Amino acid sequence: MAPQFLLALLLGLGPPDIGGQSMPNGPGPDGLAALLRIREEIVDVAEFSDEGVIKWECFIGGPDDDDTNKDRSVMIMIRRREIGERMTIAITALERSRSDRRIKYARGTQSLVCGVADGKASVVSADPGLLSWDEAAAAVLRAVVDKKRLIRER
Repeated sequence: MAPQFLLALLLGLGPPDIGGQSMPNGPGPDGLAALLRIREEIVDVAEFSDEGVIKWECFIGGPDDDDTNKDRSVMIMIRRREIGERMTIAITALERSRSDRRIKYARGTQSLVCGVADGKASVVSADPGLLSWDEAAAAVLRAVVDKKRLIRER
């Protein structure tokens, strides 16, 4: 095996020559394109910490634009690596308490980890969940763009 191939595998980025391919639980080509857009949108407004990490949080789901009415919490973490970056997206389903409607409990999380290098996304792992990753990537992209717009309006 070529050294670059082994290094990419050891760093968890997947083989460098499979960028743009999907896996069984992961997103298809449109979802992979949405993942790249999510990364671009976040990096456009957020800065990497001294440790080389960006953390972004938002919400998806719900009947309107009010985050308190949304039923899924999203956490996105982008980490710089020697070869490209690794982006992790965790979507947690939230359920309101029956005794106090202001309280929400986590009811399960689905996660996706992808490597981003040379303008391509390669899925490292993808959990199945209530949403397909194509639907989830599109919803997360909308939420990121909306939050970015709100940040810039301040």
